[in-house]
Amino acid sequence: MSYDRRRYEKLIAGGADAAAVYRVARADGLATGPCMRLLRELFDLGVGDAKEVMLVADGVAASRDAHEGRIADALEKAFD
Repeated sequence: MSYDRRRYEKLIAGGADAAAVYRVARADGLATGPCMRLLRELFDLGVGDAKEVMLVADGVAASRDAHEGRIADALEKAFD
């Protein structure tokens, strides 16, 4: 699905932060890949920072570090 970048630029001009733009993009039907690209382009974020915005905005984790820590813990338990 393609997106109209201007829509999201208007949100930013109105004061929306990266998390708010991400939530609107998801509500518009954008998949996670295009959302990551959108965040990276509009906010000049690296992949890790864009991923963190998405994880926090989705309520998955308080931070990327917390999310990755849970994954590491689960892997350790699985291989013990």
